[in-house]
Amino acid sequence: MKKVLLLLPRGFELVEAAAFIDVFGWNALYGVGKIEICTCGIQKEVPGSFGQKLMANTTLDQIVVDEFEALVLPGGFEEFGFYEEAMGSRVIDLIKTFHEQNRWIATVCTGALPAAESGILKGQPATTHNTKKRQQFLAERGAVLSRERVVKANRLITSSGPGTALSVALLLLEQLTDNRNAEKIKKLMLVE
Repeated sequence: MKKVLLLLPRGFELVEAAAFIDVFGWNALYGVGKIEICTCGIQKEVPGSFGQKLMANTTLDQIVVDEFEALVLPGGFEEFGFYEEAMGSRVIDLIKTFHEQNRWIATVCTGALPAAESGILKGQPATTHNTKKRQQFLAERGAVLSRERVVKANRLITSSGPGTALSVALLLLEQLTDNRNAEKIKKLMLVE
């Protein structure tokens, strides 16, 4: 069975993480190629944005990258401590390892910022939240800025905001299974 690692730094945005849990959950029930989502935090109980907490399946120190086909990194809010963990050396090293092993990396919104910090977006088309500050962060680290809502390039997926989370999850599902399956799940979930 394929596995996807959904990394949850403190302050992650709930809707961005939930999109992957739902899309891959629907695939487990109605799709092909069962793919398990494994949530992971620095600690087991992860405080997300807006005072919500999620109990992760595992912690970062227990991760064996070889067991996973892809890494997902939702964005989050500075006000809730997202950048403290997401820009930490443990997360940056994990991103680099997934990239070095040629595995898929999907980010949503500001989840692209740790990817840029790791150096993997250098020379790659990418996007993030459309604020000037966030876009400049990507550009300063060598990303080729795109105005597209979702950008796929060389096993890297970036997107422009929380509203793109379902699109990114479905695009990753397509890469790990096929277009027909992703379209089936999209239709069943009534995603437009």
